[in-house]
Amino acid sequence: MLSLHLPPNPHLVPDGKLTETQERGRAMFFRTKTNAGKLIPIHDRCYYCHAPQTHYTSRVRMDVGTSTKYDTVREFDVPQLEGVYMRPPYLHNGEALTLEEIWTKFNPQDKHGITSDMNKVQLNELIEFLKTL
Repeated sequence: MLSLHLPPNPHLVPDGKLTETQERGRAMFFRTKTNAGKLIPIHDRCYYCHAPQTHYTSRVRMDVGTSTKYDTVREFDVPQLEGVYMRPPYLHNGEALTLEEIWTKFNPQDKHGITSDMNKVQLNELIEFLKTL
């Protein structure tokens, strides 16, 4: 298992540096304030649950508001984000067909990070960063 490696990421340029769009997305991932300047509580920040030092996961279960009437639990394992571009569909039940849907369709109460203040460009930049992981 330890000898297996991910294939080269097609979303990264050959030198591994992020594009300007991906850098802006990275800033959204690590932001601590909303667009209005309000402090985002630590537990609502992307990197709180998806910590870079642990392959972008916290290795715990969280309630991000995605349970349905068919689920017997509300908390689900926080997935690792490395290689996330290769693993649609998303969420515990595969309900989100794209990364964008995670926040546009399945985060109405901002329980899966504070994203309601993001405009379309910011959300797309965040997604472009996530694809580089």
